[in-house]
Amino acid sequence: MCNTSVETLDRLIDAGLLEGSGPGRYTLHRTIADYARLRLTDGRVRERMVSFFNAFVETHKTNFDILEREMDNVLAALQIAYEHFQGSTAAG
Repeated sequence: MCNTSVETLDRLIDAGLLEGSGPGRYTLHRTIADYARLRLTDGRVRERMVSFFNAFVETHKTNFDILEREMDNVLAALQIAYEHFQGSTAAG
């Protein structure tokens, strides 16, 4: 999905910004991800994530290997959706 070269990804890993999370897979270093999450103010980003992973799960609902690979992201999207629902219920 990403057109970034392996060399660039390796440099980001060396700089401590990315971590390898499996063959050909990378994730933000936990500290960087936590910082980004704290700085995120645009709710549309969260909505897009929830929407994307909702469609992703629906599309791949019978491919358990793919779902397992994306489980952390799917769970994060569910958490965001839950928090949004809780917030809208409390406000409404």
